[in-house]
Amino acid sequence: MTPPACFQGQVFHLDPKALRPQRLRHVIREAAKQYEEECEVESARLGRSAFRRLFLTFTYAANTRGKPCDLSECVRHIRQWAARRGVHVRRVWVGELQKRGALHYHVLLWLPRHLRLPMLDVRGWWPHGMTKIETARNAVGYLVKYASKCRPEDLKRLRKGMRLHGHGGGFPAWREYLRDKLRSRWITKLREVERMDAWIAEVEAEADAQEREEAHLLHLWWPEQYPAPDDLEPDNDFRTAEEAEADYYAELDAKHEKQDRLDAMPRSGRALLARVIGGYVDRVIGEFYPTPYEATVERGLVTLRLKEVPAPC
Repeated sequence: MTPPACFQGQVFHLDPKALRPQRLRHVIREAAKQYEEECEVESARLGRSAFRRLFLTFTYAANTRGKPCDLSECVRHIRQWAARRGVHVRRVWVGELQKRGALHYHVLLWLPRHLRLPMLDVRGWWPHGMTKIETARNAVGYLVKYASKCRPEDLKRLRKGMRLHGHGGGFPAWREYLRDKLRSRWITKLREVERMDAWIAEVEAEADAQEREEAHLLHLWWPEQYPAPDDLEPDNDFRTAEEAEADYYAELDAKHEKQDRLDAMPRSGRALLARVIGGYVDRVIGEFYPTPYEATVERGLVTLRLKEVPAPC
């Protein structure tokens, strides 16, 4: 695949140590904004504010380092508690390293107003220390504030397997929008170019079909003044109005069936693109999108350059 013009001349120099905190802040900000928008949509549908934003802080007791799965276990208890009440809990969380090497976890929950979250340490869902629950006024700002404290030098103190951020619980059909915001820039631009090319091709095809139909009608009405188009069908192949209507609805049903198959994965929350070695794969049509860049590592820095496209024979 030849890289489109929007990639040409681009060279990126990346520092992996600085890239992870930047990625963390980007993911936290976009996920929190996405869930905030989803809650606003649900509130607008109900005609009232339907959610409370809870800010949870998880701390470890002294001389406790913790395990990578500690927060996941606590979040699992919260999800199960909410599921028994018929609701899904949107959550975004970020870790903050303390000077003694332990982690603070800050979790933002969007909880329906009719529910009251129990004390997590009293329930035994967080047996590693203390928890604190507050009402968040600025939902996105709270998380971005703590995500901004993450520094590259702090990552060296993390235990193996420790994660610094996470999110989940949104609309399944909206997850692809969030994934699209978090993917690499080159695949986002490439997909935008493809969508634009497909739209232009569809418009041109419709215009050509309309011109052919007008030429056919003009020839039928005034055969002496307007010559027959080259693609005019023989007289015995002309369809009646009933047959044309039946064919039209059959084509429309086939188009809708194809679109339903294409929309099935996003509706269920599954990703349309799968990241593989060397690029992405479209999980619907199976097309492979190779990365247009080649990476080189020198003195801890990663340089991305546009791949050389071989000249046509």
